[in-house]
Amino acid sequence: MAKNDRFIRVYTQGDTFSQESTHHVEIWADRVTGVNYIYCSERGDCGGMTPLLGHDGQPVIMSEDEIEKLKG
Repeated sequence: MAKNDRFIRVYTQGDTFSQESTHHVEIWADRVTGVNYIYCSERGDCGGMTPLLGHDGQPVIMSEDEIEKLKG
């Protein structure tokens, strides 16, 4: 991944290429705003992305320090 990419994948669960696992989840962070997004797909055929919400119903936002660690 190029260091200037705006979005970075911070979490992956499942394997879209496995016959055993049909559900795939990823969390992506926007390096500019810190907002986290959740992406889900089924067998790689279809999927969707939406802001990841915390227990209070507000978007999960990473701090500047957390973003700096991701830029690595």
